Amino acid sequence: MIESKMMNIVKANNEDFEELVKMGLLLWPKHSEKEIKEEFNRILRSDRDIVFVGKEDHLLVAFVSASIKEEHIPGANEYPVGYLEGLYVKEKYRKRGIAKELIRKAEEWAKTKGCKEMGSDTWDWNKESIEFHKKLGFTEHSTLVHFIKKLTKK
Repeated sequence: MIESKMMNIVKANNEDFEELVKMGLLLWPKHSEKEIKEEFNRILRSDRDIVFVGKEDHLLVAFVSASIKEEHIPGANEYPVGYLEGLYVKEKYRKRGIAKELIRKAEEWAKTKGCKEMGSDTWDWNKESIEFHKKLGFTEHSTLVHFIKKLTKK
């Protein structure tokens, strides 16, 4: 339950774009502003992706980005699968139920697209995110370790 009676969760639109980009850069700091702008532009025009925003007194304070996946998602049994791509709540608005409500909205949207399951991921070192997912009813399916090797010229 969101403590603030002024919180409004709606589908993002072009008016939200600049603030979405700012929050996207905080969530994905390894990506450039250009990449974040391109991605949000693509999402805002897509019918297979969506961004919901949380607004308090018309101020954008949070967002969730979700998509519909047809390809293999570890642990999924039915396709298509709704997928949480990103979630961000400004620091001073955290621990108020906003993230939970944003995810609920994304799940409702995924159901309208024929999904019976919702997927997500996080890094293995992000214990806070892992616990958050578990609190919302997600079950951990697998851990993937990525490797890289530099190739040297002979």
